[in-house]
Amino acid sequence: MARNNFLALGAQAPLNIPAIQELTRHLAECPPIFLAEPTQPNGQGEVCVQAVVADLCRELGRPVIPELKLKKFRYSSSAAIKNERNRLRTILVGCWLASHPGLQEHLTADRLFGWLESGLDALSTLVRAESLVQDPDRREELSRVLMAVAGVLPRGESQKMAENKLDALNTVKRDEVVRQAQLAQERARLLREEMDRLEAERRAASVYNHE
Repeated sequence: MARNNFLALGAQAPLNIPAIQELTRHLAECPPIFLAEPTQPNGQGEVCVQAVVADLCRELGRPVIPELKLKKFRYSSSAAIKNERNRLRTILVGCWLASHPGLQEHLTADRLFGWLESGLDALSTLVRAESLVQDPDRREELSRVLMAVAGVLPRGESQKMAENKLDALNTVKRDEVVRQAQLAQERARLLREEMDRLEAERRAASVYNHE
């Protein structure tokens, strides 16, 4: 089956189960087109994200995807470009990573489609698409996440080792921990204020009763 021109860039010989370093290197070599501007509603832009996703899923054995099911892979409106741009570019980077032959041997089209459709949403609100290519930790995080989606462990790692390493890099999980800590601090602050208010009322009532 002929490979899409975008996905053919940098192709490697198929591997059984890749080492994490092979995937991070693949990400580091991401062609500029995968960080280009997604096609906008007015036709401007360089990359049709829908076409890249559909081509990649077809390579993995999924039949033609109806247009309606691809709506998450385009801008919802011209007004949404600013808010949706990084998500679409993150999807493109995810497509490039998924094009690694060592992953394609283990990925199913349905799992990949689900991950691209919604599995990158939270990450894209916290990390710029460029960082997934340029930052070593973010490259490793994305690689480990997609290996987990594929249901395989990085070569040479046990399940516990792989889980611990992903947890240590997990941007979304770390952000959730920080937000929960902030919420707990805010609840504690409100509780202290309420306790102080009740104590002030008690003292005022005590003074009034003595008078």
